[in-house]
Amino acid sequence: MQNTPEESSPLESREAEGHDPPKRPRRQRVFGRFAFTIVALPFLVYFIGMQLGLYLDGLNSFVPVDTQHKIVRGLVQSTIEELKTTAAGTAALEGAKVADFAKIMEQEGPSIDALRDAGGRILRDDSKLLAQLRGEFEKLLQLMEAHEEGDREAVAKRSRQKEADGEDVGESWVTKWFPTHQTWYPTIYTCVITVTAVLVVIVFAGYFRIPVNFSFWSVIVGIAGIVVWVGLWWLDKHYLHVGEWVGAGTRKAFNPFEVLKDDPTWMRQFLWIRFAGLVVIVPIVEEFFLRGFLMRYVDDPDWDEVPIGENTWMGILAPTAYGVLGHPAEWLAAAVWFSMVTWLFLRTRSIWNCVIAHATTNLLLGLFVIYYGVWELW
Repeated sequence: MQNTPEESSPLESREAEGHDPPKRPRRQRVFGRFAFTIVALPFLVYFIGMQLGLYLDGLNSFVPVDTQHKIVRGLVQSTIEELKTTAAGTAALEGAKVADFAKIMEQEGPSIDALRDAGGRILRDDSKLLAQLRGEFEKLLQLMEAHEEGDREAVAKRSRQKEADGEDVGESWVTKWFPTHQTWYPTIYTCVITVTAVLVVIVFAGYFRIPVNFSFWSVIVGIAGIVVWVGLWWLDKHYLHVGEWVGAGTRKAFNPFEVLKDDPTWMRQFLWIRFAGLVVIVPIVEEFFLRGFLMRYVDDPDWDEVPIGENTWMGILAPTAYGVLGHPAEWLAAAVWFSMVTWLFLRTRSIWNCVIAHATTNLLLGLFVIYYGVWELW
C-alpha cells in the first residue's frame, strides 16, 4: 500500500521540501583527536629519514666519471714521467705509442672504447718498464667499467682509498659534509632510529587505545615468517629470477663486522642499535601505520572511524602492496609474509599481535643474517 501524504516518511517530506538527506551518524573514533600523530607520524619520520639516508649514502658512494679519471690520471701521468727519465724508458714509451694514450688521458671524459684503443699496445707490451703503467691502466678500465655497470661501491672504494692517502678526488656538497673515506650508514641509521624512538615514547600511551589481546598465533606466524621469508627469497634468487626480470636487483649488503672492524666498540653499539630498531621500533611503527592507518584510509577517508579489523578487499590488499613495493629484491617473500600478518590481524583484530609477529620474524632474521653472513637480507 502506497503512503498517503499524511503517511509520508520524514525523510521523503524533507526531500520533497528540498532539504538534504540526513548525514550518516558519526561513529566512535578509535585513536581520537591525535590519531594521525599516533599511528602515522612515527612511521613517516622513520621512512623519510631512511630514504634520505640511503640517498645521501648513495651520493656519497657515487664518484662521477671525471673524478674517476682524476683519481687514476695522476698515477698514470706520474708513471709516464718516471719512464721518461731514462733512455730505455723513453724508447719503451715511444715504441708503445703512449703519447696517444697520454693525450686521451688529458681529456675531461674519455670513453672506455677510446682508452682501450689507445692503451691496447700498452696491455700487449711485454716490457718490464711498462708493467706499472699497464697496472694503472687496467685499474682505470676496471673503475670505468664498474661505473658503467652501476657498481658504485667499487668506484667509491677506490675513491675512499685515494682520499685516505691524502690525494684530492674532487669535492661536492655531499663529500664536503659526508667524506667518502668512511661509511655513513651506521650513523644515519642511529639518528633515524633515535628520533623515531623518541616519537614512539611520546605517543606510546595512544597505542593502548585498542585492546591488547595476546594470541599464540602471533608467535606461530612470526616463526613461520622467517622460514617463508628466507625460503622464498632463496627460491627467487636461485631459480625463479623474477626479481631480476623486473629489475629489482639486490639490496645493498652492509657487514658491520667488516666495515666497522677498526672500531670494535662502535661496531657492538651499532649492532645493539640495529637490533633495537629491527625488533622494537620498526614492528611498532610499521604495524600501527599499516593496520591502524593505511588499511582503514583505503576504505574510508574518515579512517579513524573505521573499526579495527573491519576492512574491504582493497584495505586487506594494501599492506601486501606496500610490502612488495618496499622490498622489491624480496618481492615474493614480502607478498606472502605481509599477507600472513594481515590474516593474523583479521583473525585476532589486534594490531599488537601483528607487532609481536613482526618482531619475532625480525629477531630471527637478524640472527640468521649474522650467523650465516647473508648481509643482503640485513
